[in-house]
Amino acid sequence: MIGKEEYERILGVAVNKELGVCSAEERSMLTIEMAKCIGHPLYPTVRASVWEFFKYARLLDPPVQGRQGGIVPFKLWEHLKEFLEAVIGERLVCLLKSRQVGASWTVALYVVWYALAHEGANILLISKG
Repeated sequence: MIGKEEYERILGVAVNKELGVCSAEERSMLTIEMAKCIGHPLYPTVRASVWEFFKYARLLDPPVQGRQGGIVPFKLWEHLKEFLEAVIGERLVCLLKSRQVGASWTVALYVVWYALAHEGANILLISKG
């Protein structure tokens, strides 16, 4: 049996790989983590599964002058945690916000989680944008 630190290290590498090139051990670990993310009976709370999903979320950062870009972990800032708690706990949420605060990415990741965790889910997003 491997320790928590070794598990996290292997998982950190596996998350950034294509599934086809993962070892059997990495695929097994990813399967367990996906079960946590989509609300497997062993992980029954919605909050716990959403937070697990966001822990592994990655974004494709485009290259810009002075920065290479690439796949980067999604950073759930404190104001986004509060927003996500509202989305989890309420049926309808209206958010008055400025630009570039991460709300669109947060909503996009939440609806991906929701679609994975709820078979036959219907999702409608409206933006005045």
